[in-house]
Amino acid sequence: MVRSVGALPDPDAGVGTARSPRKIQFFRSLIFKMLALRGMSFNLMPDSQALQVLVGIMTTLSITSGIRVLSPGSPEIGELILTALATNMAWGVVDGVFHLFSTHVERRRTCRMVASFCRTDHPQERRQALAALAPPELVDLLDERQISDCQRVMAPQAHGQSAWHLQWSDVLMAFRIGLLLLLSTVPTALPMLLVDDPLTAFRWSQAVSVGIMFALGIPVARWTGVQPWIGGLVFALLGATITVVCISLGG
Repeated sequence: MVRSVGALPDPDAGVGTARSPRKIQFFRSLIFKMLALRGMSFNLMPDSQALQVLVGIMTTLSITSGIRVLSPGSPEIGELILTALATNMAWGVVDGVFHLFSTHVERRRTCRMVASFCRTDHPQERRQALAALAPPELVDLLDERQISDCQRVMAPQAHGQSAWHLQWSDVLMAFRIGLLLLLSTVPTALPMLLVDDPLTAFRWSQAVSVGIMFALGIPVARWTGVQPWIGGLVFALLGATITVVCISLGG
């Protein structure tokens, strides 16, 4: 049974049957909020940023773990750091390209689903098509008239093909992904340049990685509604665990 929405007031109550700009704006706002909940924002979420930095840190630690057996002032230390930088740069390019590819595929798929929803006239099929775009729990709150209004508002989006193509903001996001991986090398490799003893430098590098994990856990916790110190502690424990595994395996 379809429940008529009670929490979403009719913006034109008492105005008659004419569709005012307020009603159009109301449903346009509702639709884009639903699409954002479905993952249509294509932004790099805090958890994704944390994972990117984590990958960069672990890559740096894995490559530079051989510094422990080197003597102070050995030229191989600089070579290991340059290798870590080059590796993270390469993986940053790969991740950036895959981000652009997955973004384009997802947008084309969503464009096709929006077009299918706008072409559907049967009420049940129209409701099912909208449920494929938005959380079904929200769709269940809409009556047939409101779904029809959603269809009218979304129709220009279905025909505006350029809105679903890659934008410069997507390219900047791909660049940001690569930059995160590259910059994650710096704080981890810095102790190896500042501390003379290679083993001590590597231990400092591992300690810095745990501190970075704590800092990364704070915005992820806020994003998910968890206490910041809990998120920081969880990520710090994650970093410490990975560091212990790295040491146990000879890394």
